[in-house]
Amino acid sequence: MKVLSLFDGISCGLLALQRAGVQVDAYYASEVDKSAIKCTSTHNPSIIQIADVSKVSFKDGVLTTEKGVFKTDIDLVIGGSPCQSFSAAGDGSGFGGKSGLYWEYSRVLKEVQAYNPGTLFLLENVVMRQQWQDVITKDLSVNPILIDSALVSHQRRKRLYWTNIPDVDQPKDLQLSLDKYFDPYGHGPIMRSAQIVGRRLNKDGKREDHNTDIPVKQYLEFRKADKVNTLTTVLKDNVLTCIYPECDSRVVNGRIPMDTLGEQGDGWRYLTPEEYEVFQTIPKGYTQILPKTQRYKAVGNAWTVDVIAHILSFMKL
Repeated sequence: MKVLSLFDGISCGLLALQRAGVQVDAYYASEVDKSAIKCTSTHNPSIIQIADVSKVSFKDGVLTTEKGVFKTDIDLVIGGSPCQSFSAAGDGSGFGGKSGLYWEYSRVLKEVQAYNPGTLFLLENVVMRQQWQDVITKDLSVNPILIDSALVSHQRRKRLYWTNIPDVDQPKDLQLSLDKYFDPYGHGPIMRSAQIVGRRLNKDGKREDHNTDIPVKQYLEFRKADKVNTLTTVLKDNVLTCIYPECDSRVVNGRIPMDTLGEQGDGWRYLTPEEYEVFQTIPKGYTQILPKTQRYKAVGNAWTVDVIAHILSFMKL
């Protein structure tokens, strides 16, 4: 199989294909982040790096890129176009922001399908406003599948997947939990999921986010205990704590003021890069060639490999 991966990141698409048992004869990767390219090239020197997606085109069996011209068929086009302006945590600009790069994916896919109408495709993105989702659905002529990575990992991560691969269903729920990961023998204490977040709280401990008369204060805010929340490039979005909220008098409405806690290691800590990898079902140590901050970024932007492998396993080859 010959694969064209747009917005390739650290080549989780290739990891997923390998995990699904798919023979890959050529893997063309469009990526501009130098750290991501360094990571993938170290593990898979056979990957053909083709740089900027906006410079990629395909016509009559010829793939033209910044890095060269290749005479090739393409059997599968995959990609996760930027989500920043689709995400609830983003600026809400939709296609007017960085997420407008979706149209580069659409353009290249249509160029490939003009030559080979049977080309398979997979696009991943965040859960977004219905109006934006409908635009992509109309453009690709398939409805998205909503899959939560929680089914196959220790992380809650709901994502939309548009694909023309037939008969894709939900992965089996493996019932993974932080309890089982950190305390497989039941000896305790377990680590719980939390985040560090700025809040404006009134005297009753309730949120008044738009009341500028109340100063923003940092809190450790407890999440559902069984899994971490969606991994991001921001470390404070996911921390681990061994504090039990039901047993600590400092906890009000599921929060503890950070100024009542010590430094990292005193009842709470950030996830390690290796935990990021495991919770994204990426091989442990896969990004270790990179500096620590770049490891968090690379994995936070990546795909949950086992979800992608599940989807790709439905290809009839």
